[in-house]
Amino acid sequence: MWTCVEHPFPLTSELRDRWERLEAASPRPHPQRSIWWVECWLRHFAPGQATLVEFACRGECRALLPMIHRRERDPRMPLSHTFLGLAGDGFGDTLALPVAPGDSEALEQVAAWLEARVGQVDELRLLSLIAGEPSAPLCEALVARGWCSERIEGNPLLDLRPGWESLTARVGKNLRHDVQKKKRRLAEAGLELDVELIRRCDPGLLEELEELARRRFDHEGHKSVLLVPARRAFLAEACPLAEARGVFACLTGRRNGRLQGYRLGFLQGGVFFDWITSYDPALFPYSIGKLLLWDLVEKLCADGAVAIDFMAGEEDYKLKWMPEVRDMHRVFHRRRSAVNLAREWVRRASRVKATWTR
Repeated sequence: MWTCVEHPFPLTSELRDRWERLEAASPRPHPQRSIWWVECWLRHFAPGQATLVEFACRGECRALLPMIHRRERDPRMPLSHTFLGLAGDGFGDTLALPVAPGDSEALEQVAAWLEARVGQVDELRLLSLIAGEPSAPLCEALVARGWCSERIEGNPLLDLRPGWESLTARVGKNLRHDVQKKKRRLAEAGLELDVELIRRCDPGLLEELEELARRRFDHEGHKSVLLVPARRAFLAEACPLAEARGVFACLTGRRNGRLQGYRLGFLQGGVFFDWITSYDPALFPYSIGKLLLWDLVEKLCADGAVAIDFMAGEEDYKLKWMPEVRDMHRVFHRRRSAVNLAREWVRRASRVKATWTR
């Protein structure tokens, strides 16, 4: 006997415990699917009504669906748009759907609940459903009900279990030789870095990351989440929360104590989630980003880590390590309405304009 109950945020301690037990049962827990992440996201990015939908069978919690219902106004037209989607949409790789692996019955219940909301809002959207994750079959279940699915990008996942020697042999001579050459040039220029994988978000670290982001923006116009006030405020809360749970991780490269580059993420269940990275533009000729990733892989292999989740994006520097690239899908349903027709017209006009101005 299935039951479906909607709970408002903030959640009770009993609901939080059920969420944590369900997520812990996953073969590869993801920090952005955790209760602490979603609650933090809601405090910073939730201009709407948040609800946790609990799916239970005979009293046992089998799936959780944290949803946001909001009304948005497109600045390009005088119409408002109603939206229902997963909490987390808009910042981070949205994975906030805790469900037991292989629980097809629970996912069918989730799909049926979502299908029942069709027509109540202008758009329903789940972003992202990733191949290989427990929630991935939900994509097929919704498409079978007439929803649309779009591959948005890939999620590269590098298996570290073969070991350092095997991984570096596999990447090929060009990458190995380029890393050796750039490290030698750094040493000759007196620019060698002290590289460390830190597990504490020490006071002042985010200020260092922001200062590095400003240096890079001033030099090459590179945009960073650390220069967006709302996202910077989110990181200021999320990083200490991650540290308190033992999952914060940041590879730093320093010279004379000054930060020159970093790879900020999480380390959970032996998997490093490589989320945000940057470097001092003065070291761009030395391929500092490539060198830091090389050092990260080596350190993780030495520490017995099992994988690097590169998260969203198929950048060349990730693919050179020849990871498994898992598809990331956006699954959505848009009702036929005046606002959606107008939004589609505006989207097409914007694409045409972009083509003309190239």
